[in-house]
Amino acid sequence: EFSTLPELAAGLVDTEAARSCFVEQSFRFSKGALASDADACALSALDAHFEATGRSIPELFVGLTQVPSF
Repeated sequence: EFSTLPELAAGLVDTEAARSCFVEQSFRFSKGALASDADACALSALDAHFEATGRSIPELFVGLTQVPSF
């Protein structure tokens, strides 16, 4: 339960769903298209990379440039 936007953000920040959604939306933006079934492995690797780097957004962006479809 939340009353304000900061309370909602605090509740979402550590959820796997929010993290994966952020990674997927970043991927979609960098690709300029929706993710397809063929992108599942890349998304999984990016999600793992994002988590391994302590959820570093700059490192996620570097990881995005390493995806073959980029």
